This record gives sequence, structure tokens and C-alpha cells, in this order.
Amino acid sequence: MSEIRTARLVLRPPVLADAPDVASYVGDFDIARMLARVPHPYALADAQWWIGTQATPEGLAKERVFVALREGALVGACSHLFGKRAGSAEIGYWVGKPHWGQGYCTEMTRTLIRDGFATLGLDAITVSHMIDNAASAAVIAKFGFRPTGRRQISCTARGCEVEVRTYAMSRAEAEAMPWWITATQK
Repeated sequence: MSEIRTARLVLRPPVLADAPDVASYVGDFDIARMLARVPHPYALADAQWWIGTQATPEGLAKERVFVALREGALVGACSHLFGKRAGSAEIGYWVGKPHWGQGYCTEMTRTLIRDGFATLGLDAITVSHMIDNAASAAVIAKFGFRPTGRRQISCTARGCEVEVRTYAMSRAEAEAMPWWITATQK
């Protein structure tokens, strides 16, 4: 898996040297509580383990993970999560608190959508957000995802079930979006 460059970011697979930054950012409860599979507290060993799982064939078959770097500094991470339905992936993302409000989640999401359809050949992309995550809901709304429902998921950091809103987008729906058309014409 190679790196992807956007206007401001370099997305590349995580390496063990990223573990201290990942642990620092994801160790913040404000981030951990919005991620389904992350424990809290989240330590350096957790980050090292997570990065290590990404380098295995099994890990790569389940999830395609990138860390996002701005001028060499880690700002967040994003991924395609496979396995729910052939030809489909769920995208996810997080950004470290010092980088909130700067459009990085939007930039990562746009990149994952385009990469998922153009490079991976997906026919559908899904995404979800916890009902109390207004920032993620705003990012999802920018891309025209179609609401598909609500469900309960287990949130490890919170130690309870949490309601999420779910969304989907087909390749045809994405290709009809103004943001896709504009990017394609450049």
C-alpha cells in the first residue's frame, strides 16, 4: 500500500514510530469515546499493538489504515474497514484535538471516498457516527451520504452501548456529487 497525497496531507500506512503520537491523541477521552473499538485509558502499548496488527496479512484483509501527516507531523488517522459486505467498506477517521476545526476530517473523508471507488473498485461506502458526535455528522453531511438508519454498537472506551446513525453511498451517487465532479475536472 502506497501513500496518498492530498492538498495538505500525506496519508501513509502507520509505522511503530507513530505510536507515541497515536497514543497521545487517542488516549484523550474526548477522542476515544467517539471510537467504537478503542479502550480508555489508551497507552503506548495499545498504539504499538494496533500498528503491529496493520502489518499482518489478516490485518490488511480487514482494514486499510492510513495515518495523516501535515508537514511531517501526525494529525490523525483514517481507514477503510472491510468485511460487512463484498465490494463495500466502512470509512472511519479521527483527528488529534490540537488539529480539530481545520478541515482534516473532511480532507481525509474525501480522499477515502475517491480512493475506495477509484483504486479499490468498491461499489458502496458506508459511514456512521455516534449520535452525540456533531462534528462527524457535519463531515458526513458535506458528502451527501444517504441515511440508512440507526443501530446500537458497543463503545469500549465508554463501557456501554451507544446509538449510531448510519449512512451509505454508491459509486454512482458519489460520481453525481458536485464535489466529485469539481475534483474530476481539475
